[in-house]
Order: sequence, then structure tokens, then C-alpha cells
Amino acid sequence: MKNRFKIIFFALLIICPLIIWIQIRNRQAGKKEFELFYSTSIYSKLKSITAGTNGTRITLVNNRNFVFSPYSDEKLNKGNIFDHIAKEGDIVIKKAYSDSLILINENDKFIFMFNKFEK
Repeated sequence: MKNRFKIIFFALLIICPLIIWIQIRNRQAGKKEFELFYSTSIYSKLKSITAGTNGTRITLVNNRNFVFSPYSDEKLNKGNIFDHIAKEGDIVIKKAYSDSLILINENDKFIFMFNKFEK
């Protein structure tokens, strides 16, 4: 019984710091990706759109990638979800350090706000 307790104790002693390290590393990567998106001026056509747990990843025709978390608003974008309406060839526009992104989809124009990275 004592050996089993020691094994569990040492396993937790290794696993807990590892989990904390992974979370810190992922948070730093998320912050870096958001800062790149936030500080970049964008005026380009979309090449691809992928939704994931960390946000929406867009790839532009010049192969630049950005990750952000757009949210829907009834007044700004008629409650549409970005990755449901955006498609290849649509135009995205964002000024550097702007808190909104414009999606031009065929003849429609949608404005998406996005969640800012919390420190």
C-alpha cells in the first residue's frame, strides 16, 4: 500500500508541473497570435477559413494566417457566425489595432468584433 501511494505521489509530482507548463506555453502562443492579428492591417481575399477551439483561423491569398475569435451581433452582422458565412474569395478588411473586421461577402458587408486577448 505504501509503494502504491509513493508511485501516485511521484506521478502527480511530475504530471502537475507538466500540465501547468503546457497551459502557460499555450497561453503565450495565443497571446502572440492575437498580437499579430491585432497589430496587422488586412485588406485581402480569403483563401480558407477554419473554426477551432482556439478561435477562427483565416488564411489569406498571400498565405498569411491569423487566428481570432469573432462574435455575432444582431446589429453589426445580423447575428451571423463568421465561419458559417465567410468563404474562399470573400474580402476581409481590418485596420491595424482596430477592434473590428469587415467581411465583404458577395454583395453583403458584415462587421465582426472580436474578443481581445486577456492578460
